[in-house]
Amino acid sequence: MKSPYLLISLLFCCLQLSAQNADPVYNYADTYALFAGCQKKKDAYKRWTCSQQKMEAFLNKQLRFPAALKNTEYPMMADARLAVEKDGTISAADIIYQSHLACGEELERLIGLLPPMHPATLNGEFIRSYYILSVWFDPYGFLEINKEVFKVVDSPPVFAGCGELTDAEERRQCSNEKMLTYVKAHMPTEQSIQSSKKGMTVVAFIVEKDGSVSEPRVAKVIGNDLSGEALRLVGQMPKWVAGMQGSQPVRFQVNLPIKYDLVKE
Repeated sequence: MKSPYLLISLLFCCLQLSAQNADPVYNYADTYALFAGCQKKKDAYKRWTCSQQKMEAFLNKQLRFPAALKNTEYPMMADARLAVEKDGTISAADIIYQSHLACGEELERLIGLLPPMHPATLNGEFIRSYYILSVWFDPYGFLEINKEVFKVVDSPPVFAGCGELTDAEERRQCSNEKMLTYVKAHMPTEQSIQSSKKGMTVVAFIVEKDGSVSEPRVAKVIGNDLSGEALRLVGQMPKWVAGMQGSQPVRFQVNLPIKYDLVKE
């Protein structure tokens, strides 16, 4: 039986708006709004990590996985922009993106259950601040709370079977060759399509710390759209060898262009 969970990623908005006859709502601060109970930690990173973990635990406990999403093949998401007041209460919440109506509806319900947060501060004073809450609904298993995703690292991730190589260039060439072999082997055949297809789909995804592939999404389509096949192909990839920053494995974003030229005879 599938067990639904969600991924919460916490980001800050890049807008600053002023309400009429009210203090401005900031997108920047000396200390940002936190889930209550984490403000006493002295280290900023520990405060932020604590806030993510508490937010994740709270929302997972309250989550009602939408029935409309139970047969979806890929994770769905919704983003909301919250205004956190000086007393920590949430005064406004706007759904700014939803991949399915049910995602936005459930996120709105979850936001209504949130307890007051610890407010952001600027120059030693509490301020009103924006807070972006992104929730991923995944019917297949748990996706950890979103942490930093790298695009440049000391040692980039490589496709399965290339991890034992020590030379950086050899690792890169090996990874590209094995990935190309995998893509060719899993592309749809001319016999499986209803009409000729030619173009390219760029799929962005995350190679997690354990090498697993997560959060596949279509970044760009050129020509005929085979997004569904491209996402299926990425979603079925074997585990990679994780990227490394120093001696630590890290999450890394990969952008994979998948070209196709399928002629229906």
